[in-house]
Amino acid sequence: SMLALAAPPSIKGKVRFRLATTYLQLGKANLARVPLAEAKAYFEAVDDAEMIVECIHAESSVAYLEQRASALTLGMQALAACRSLTDAPKTLEIRILGTLANAHWLVGQWSEAIKAFERAIKIADPVVDMRRLGKLLGSAAAAYREVGQLPKAIGYSTRAVALFETLQDHVSLAREENNLACYLMGCGELASARRHLERSFQLFEQTDLLQARGLHLLSFCELCLAEGNTEEA
Repeated sequence: SMLALAAPPSIKGKVRFRLATTYLQLGKANLARVPLAEAKAYFEAVDDAEMIVECIHAESSVAYLEQRASALTLGMQALAACRSLTDAPKTLEIRILGTLANAHWLVGQWSEAIKAFERAIKIADPVVDMRRLGKLLGSAAAAYREVGQLPKAIGYSTRAVALFETLQDHVSLAREENNLACYLMGCGELASARRHLERSFQLFEQTDLLQARGLHLLSFCELCLAEGNTEEA
């Protein structure tokens, strides 16, 4: 309803930008495109450099959700534009690096994804946004697993688990406990893997997170096979 209101261009741009990012949070990238393009035009009209960067970053997120290779080009463009700003917010660069890392992942550039995750982790402030740092650590762990560096994956995942535990974010904690168990299985540390899977199972039960239960049961199946218990698997 706010789209029809008379307002200065900067306000019209912000309304459309918030609408677009809300669609992105809902995973509806196709609905985000039009308000995002309109928002960018309004910000360009008033020469709001920071919000133009925000729009380019959001365009990269749209492309990533739609599995388009242009996500990488847009992500790199957003990062360059962000770094050209005077006193750019650290949180903006961290968010761009996270999206850029995912874009590298999308096209199979694992080492570049790891570099982007590492840079984001390095500049992230855990006191300001521990949840974002936890998610970055978890993503970095998954990237290290892809290149076969399981000890690195275990280290980052363990840090993510500790953060989610502190935050009492049981949904994220349940998922990361499951991931950590998988990395431990890859290193042959089956007893430790079972402890983390059992903890993950308890958390899934507490949160009624049914959508991820299938993945968790498959992890248990993999563990049982590694232990030689085919009947339980």
